[in-house]
Amino acid sequence: MNLHPHDKDQALNVAPSVQEEFAREILTRSLPVYDALPHAREPVHLAERALFLERALFVVAHFRCADLVAPFFARAQELLGAPPTPRPGVWLDTLLRQCIRTLGRGQMYDELDQFLCAMAEQVLQGRSVQDLDCTSPGAQAQLRMLLRLAEGWYAFGWDTLAEPVTQRTWDLLASDTVPSREQTELACAYAGAVGQAPPKLAQHGLEAIFRELRGVGDTYTTAPYFSVTQLDVIEAVVLAAVEPLTQP
Repeated sequence: MNLHPHDKDQALNVAPSVQEEFAREILTRSLPVYDALPHAREPVHLAERALFLERALFVVAHFRCADLVAPFFARAQELLGAPPTPRPGVWLDTLLRQCIRTLGRGQMYDELDQFLCAMAEQVLQGRSVQDLDCTSPGAQAQLRMLLRLAEGWYAFGWDTLAEPVTQRTWDLLASDTVPSREQTELACAYAGAVGQAPPKLAQHGLEAIFRELRGVGDTYTTAPYFSVTQLDVIEAVVLAAVEPLTQP
């Protein structure tokens, strides 16, 4: 079976629906396809690579292909360590989350601990969470990455590492000083993180989004009553409530 680059997305999308043997073949043949993608550091090429790896790691986690974690994970780590772009996209968040999920479902807890610590050091660069100046989109992207790490920390019981991140984020969200689009992205990432917290804390955090959060909106109004970004936040809250990161 030859896997043409133009077929890569479709092949990885259908892989979870087929038998494991066929999925393994797709994954194995996907590696050279990924390596042939453009190496330019432009956002569109970074996003393309990130989406490819996210889908591949999802299949790896779905079938618990422990022997295939290493090659895809190494490529994901390389991509996550790429120099930041002026306006990092949400592809960073989704790829990071899938890396955590893959290691967690594979019960690779030592590797997960090392990965979370390494990513936190990369983002913070010796600073504390409170030291972050979150007035620019780039800094807010860093905070979103930390929220994905907090999601992993909460899911695996490392609450003391997660709490400073979620508290810093909520303080920023509650200040109502973040532009609407960035406010929405932060709110969605915040929901994903607190949704993995212990039940009482998760309930309080998710309810607070509906009770207290302001400033979520956009110009893509589909009706006089709501906007697309509000639906994005609602979806993030629902998924956080029903989709544990450590699901068996």
